[in-house]
Amino acid sequence: MTKITAIIPTGNEIHNIEAVIASVNFADEILVVDSFSTDGTYDVAKKLATKVIRREYEYSASQKNWAIPQAKHEWILLVDADERVTPELKAEILNTLENPKDVAYWIGRMNHFMGERVHYSGWRNDKVIRLFKRDLCVYEDKHVHAEIKVNGSIGKLEHKFYHNTYITFDKYLEKMNRYAWWQAKDYDKKQEN
Repeated sequence: MTKITAIIPTGNEIHNIEAVIASVNFADEILVVDSFSTDGTYDVAKKLATKVIRREYEYSASQKNWAIPQAKHEWILLVDADERVTPELKAEILNTLENPKDVAYWIGRMNHFMGERVHYSGWRNDKVIRLFKRDLCVYEDKHVHAEIKVNGSIGKLEHKFYHNTYITFDKYLEKMNRYAWWQAKDYDKKQEN
């Protein structure tokens, strides 16, 4: 059976950490990458995960690209703290890894906004590459919305992550402001080249 490392990036995710780790309990290694949380996330992760490493947070792609090579196993399942692997997705991942035909897989997300399912807008068909071979994939060096660059073929899983982002309106505004700043930095970098 193909072994898998689940990578979970965290930063003050005390309200998510137990549930996200429980949702990947089928992984052979659970690697939490903590950004020096101050709310107890690190302590809880130390008790539940296989391994917890810490690094100051710059931006998402940088953090993930630093973490991926540290995974013990060839196959990576990258799960954000506000996402959950459903039982159906778990079964499909395990089945896919019995005989993988691609080097990476798109996984859709059932998005929720402050606890309510989003049925329309651009969030309805949201998908991300999150199941992939460690040595054949790397995130684009972008501050916002970086996709994985894949050296090989990409498949698509049928089942989706449960994704409950933005638990309060204040958190939503805070993230939108941060992303606007980072997008401007990406744009400036692009214009320089």
